[in-house]
Amino acid sequence: DSGRQIAEFITLLSTWYLRRSRDRFKAGESIEVLGTVLKTVAGLMAPFTPFLADALYSELGGGLDSIHLGDWPSAGAGFDGKLRAAMEGAQKAASMGLEQRAVAAIPVRQALSSATVHSPVEFEPWMCEIVAEELNVHEVKWSQDKENFRVELDTVLTPELKREGAARDLVRNVNDLRKTAGLTVQDRIAIFYETESDFWKAVFAEHGESLK
Repeated sequence: DSGRQIAEFITLLSTWYLRRSRDRFKAGESIEVLGTVLKTVAGLMAPFTPFLADALYSELGGGLDSIHLGDWPSAGAGFDGKLRAAMEGAQKAASMGLEQRAVAAIPVRQALSSATVHSPVEFEPWMCEIVAEELNVHEVKWSQDKENFRVELDTVLTPELKREGAARDLVRNVNDLRKTAGLTVQDRIAIFYETESDFWKAVFAEHGESLK
């Protein structure tokens, strides 16, 4: 059971925390926090995978010759059960919203106007912000439901939303071209486009600056 819980934590760390913290890592923030987390995980893994745990500890610049010479990790006094429950609520809402997108065959790159979270527990502004980013919606609303937890997406695609979705697709395509050309983030480029489509003219007029 302990090994399963460690595996679940590693999955959550990689698919949620690391993905959502990319911008902070690029800015040089939260690196020490991540290092502490990985060292702690290595300590928890040590009885199950002794060689892998030791290799990870060494790569992280552990202060001892071996992780097996250190003390067993302790939980400490900083655990915040209320915060954890709130984050789990945000994760649940994001997961349910993504499932609805899949059923409606609307890719995440396509922005939507809003989502409503029906929950017994109030969704704080920071929770709504996380769900909005995960679901790519302009606004997340909270509605109290004392019995059920559910998410409703507004799937009506207005012309403005369609243009916004097209702009996101364009960004992805340009980034693919950058990778193919072997360019880095520091390399500045010029983009040339030619179109007779009123739709694409409007896309560039509205989203040209964000594309740059």
